[in-house]
Amino acid sequence: MAEHGRMAWQHLTGYGRRNVVEATMARYKRLIGPKLRARHRDAQAGEVALGVQVLNRMICKAKPVVVRRS
Repeated sequence: MAEHGRMAWQHLTGYGRRNVVEATMARYKRLIGPKLRARHRDAQAGEVALGVQVLNRMICKAKPVVVRRS
């Protein structure tokens, strides 16, 4: 593995995708908190759905708009 380099290892193992998921979960936990507050499963599902909506809205607002000029 060492002869192909770190980037080849990351591509082969899917490390980049895992890193994106870990960063997203860290953002979610920092924003919403590390624990669910609701006791019942239905309420927990609603709490998670609300947190995901908030996180998605934040990502959409922060994403730059790219306009290609020729």
